[in-house]
Amino acid sequence: DSIVNDNLVDFGRLDEPLQEELISAVIESDQAKESIRDQSSIECLPPAQIEENAKAVQENFSMHAYGNKLIGIYQDLMSGIREAITENNFENFSTNFLDQMSKGDIGPHSIEV
Repeated sequence: DSIVNDNLVDFGRLDEPLQEELISAVIESDQAKESIRDQSSIECLPPAQIEENAKAVQENFSMHAYGNKLIGIYQDLMSGIREAITENNFENFSTNFLDQMSKGDIGPHSIEV
Protein backbone atom coordinates (compact mmCIF):
# COMPACT_ATOMS: atom_id res chain seq x y z
CA ASP A 1 0.00 0.00 0.00
CA SER A 2 1.19 3.45 -0.90
CA ILE A 3 1.39 6.36 1.51
CA VAL A 4 -0.20 8.49 -1.24
CA ASN A 5 -3.52 7.47 -2.77
CA ASP A 6 -5.47 9.63 -5.29
CA ASN A 7 -3.11 12.53 -4.59
CA LEU A 8 -3.94 12.35 -0.84
CA VAL A 9 -1.44 11.46 1.88
CA ASP A 10 -2.37 8.79 4.46
CA PHE A 11 -1.57 10.77 7.61
CA GLY A 12 -1.54 7.66 9.82
CA ARG A 13 1.34 6.17 7.84
CA LEU A 14 3.61 9.18 8.36
CA ASP A 15 6.21 8.99 11.13
CA GLU A 16 5.50 11.01 14.27
CA PRO A 17 7.95 13.87 13.63
CA LEU A 18 6.40 14.49 10.21
CA GLN A 19 2.89 14.28 11.70
CA GLU A 20 3.91 16.90 14.28
CA GLU A 21 5.33 19.13 11.57
CA LEU A 22 2.15 18.92 9.51
CA ILE A 23 -0.07 19.60 12.52
CA SER A 24 1.99 22.67 13.37
CA ALA A 25 1.70 23.92 9.77
CA VAL A 26 -2.07 23.36 9.73
CA ILE A 27 -2.52 25.22 13.02
CA GLU A 28 -0.93 28.28 11.41
CA SER A 29 -2.98 28.15 8.20
CA ASP A 30 -6.71 28.83 7.96
CA GLN A 31 -6.58 27.66 4.32
CA ALA A 32 -5.09 24.30 5.34
CA LYS A 33 -7.72 23.88 8.07
CA GLU A 34 -10.53 24.53 5.61
CA SER A 35 -9.00 22.16 3.06
CA ILE A 36 -8.86 19.37 5.62
CA ARG A 37 -12.45 20.02 6.73
CA ASP A 38 -13.59 19.85 3.11
CA GLN A 39 -11.83 16.49 2.59
CA SER A 40 -13.04 14.84 5.76
CA SER A 41 -16.38 13.26 6.44
CA ILE A 42 -16.23 14.11 10.14
CA GLU A 43 -19.52 15.30 11.51
CA CYS A 44 -20.29 16.90 14.83
CA LEU A 45 -21.97 14.25 16.92
CA PRO A 46 -24.99 15.08 19.03
CA PRO A 47 -24.28 15.17 22.78
CA ALA A 48 -26.42 12.06 23.36
CA GLN A 49 -24.25 10.07 20.92
CA ILE A 50 -21.08 11.31 22.61
CA GLU A 51 -22.44 10.25 26.02
CA GLU A 52 -23.45 6.84 24.63
CA ASN A 53 -19.99 6.33 23.12
CA ALA A 54 -18.30 7.36 26.39
CA LYS A 55 -20.48 4.89 28.30
CA ALA A 56 -19.61 2.08 25.86
CA VAL A 57 -15.89 2.81 26.22
CA GLN A 58 -16.18 2.87 30.01
CA GLU A 59 -18.14 -0.41 30.09
CA ASN A 60 -15.81 -2.26 27.72
CA PHE A 61 -12.34 -0.80 28.34
CA SER A 62 -12.22 0.36 31.96
CA MET A 63 -10.05 -1.25 34.63
CA HIS A 64 -13.21 -2.84 36.04
CA ALA A 65 -14.09 -4.36 32.66
CA TYR A 66 -10.55 -5.69 32.18
CA GLY A 67 -10.65 -7.09 35.72
CA ASN A 68 -13.87 -8.94 34.94
CA LYS A 69 -12.39 -10.33 31.72
CA LEU A 70 -9.28 -11.48 33.59
CA ILE A 71 -11.38 -13.15 36.28
CA GLY A 72 -13.30 -14.96 33.54
CA ILE A 73 -10.04 -16.20 32.00
CA TYR A 74 -8.83 -17.47 35.37
CA GLN A 75 -12.18 -19.16 36.04
CA ASP A 76 -12.06 -20.88 32.65
CA LEU A 77 -8.50 -21.99 33.34
CA MET A 78 -9.40 -23.40 36.75
CA SER A 79 -12.46 -25.11 35.31
CA GLY A 80 -10.26 -26.83 32.71
CA ILE A 81 -7.81 -27.95 35.39
CA ARG A 82 -10.65 -29.29 37.57
CA GLU A 83 -12.04 -31.24 34.62
CA ALA A 84 -8.62 -32.72 33.93
CA ILE A 85 -8.25 -33.98 37.49
CA THR A 86 -10.26 -37.11 37.97
CA GLU A 87 -10.06 -39.76 40.65
CA ASN A 88 -8.00 -41.90 38.29
CA ASN A 89 -5.26 -39.37 37.67
CA PHE A 90 -5.26 -37.20 40.81
CA GLU A 91 -2.14 -38.86 42.17
CA ASN A 92 -0.29 -38.34 38.85
CA PHE A 93 -1.46 -34.71 38.70
CA SER A 94 -0.45 -33.90 42.26
CA THR A 95 2.98 -35.52 41.84
CA ASN A 96 3.67 -33.62 38.60
CA PHE A 97 2.32 -30.39 40.07
CA LEU A 98 4.58 -30.61 43.12
CA ASP A 99 7.59 -31.59 41.00
CA GLN A 100 7.06 -28.67 38.62
CA MET A 101 6.43 -26.28 41.49
CA SER A 102 9.67 -27.27 43.20
CA LYS A 103 11.56 -26.67 39.93
CA GLY A 104 9.99 -23.22 39.58
CA ASP A 105 8.70 -23.87 36.08
CA ILE A 106 5.00 -24.14 36.75
CA GLY A 107 2.55 -22.22 34.59
CA PRO A 108 -1.04 -22.58 33.39
CA HIS A 109 -0.08 -24.71 30.40
CA SER A 110 2.82 -26.61 31.92
CA ILE A 111 0.99 -29.02 34.20
CA GLU A 112 0.93 -32.57 32.93
CA VAL A 113 -2.08 -34.64 33.92
